[in-house]
Amino acid sequence: MGMFDYITCEYPLPHKEVQDTRFQTKHLACRSNNYTITKEGRLIWNKVRHEEVPEKERPYYGKPEWDKKSWWGFFRYRLEGSMKTVHIADIDIHEHGSIRFYMDVKATWYEYKAIFEDGQLVKLITISPKPTTEKDEVSIVDDEIVLNN
Repeated sequence: MGMFDYITCEYPLPHKEVQDTRFQTKHLACRSNNYTITKEGRLIWNKVRHEEVPEKERPYYGKPEWDKKSWWGFFRYRLEGSMKTVHIADIDIHEHGSIRFYMDVKATWYEYKAIFEDGQLVKLITISPKPTTEKDEVSIVDDEIVLNN
């Protein structure tokens, strides 16, 4: 299994049913980071930090569950909501190379290969499901989306 990162693709995908899906990749830092491929074709690292939530602000604080002495009660009720994510910055990482990203949706495996040159997406290739026509492959020429026919 191992570590991976998440990618959200704002750039138009050939399969609309997965457009708003959060994909996984092992082609970046593999530290559970979040990245976005923007509509403009840039790869952005959504940098965050994690902070502890004070006990009084946690969901079960002050409720009967909070004082359960069992092992499960401690982990379930005291630790739930104990950390929060704080957005720091969106950083353009100026990627040069290819990144594969993938996701399983309703028993269908979706996988794409994004090719970047000098930080700009230049080609998006459908790996799976297999394109039914070559129109599922998208290229960018002079800042315009070009369907390969």
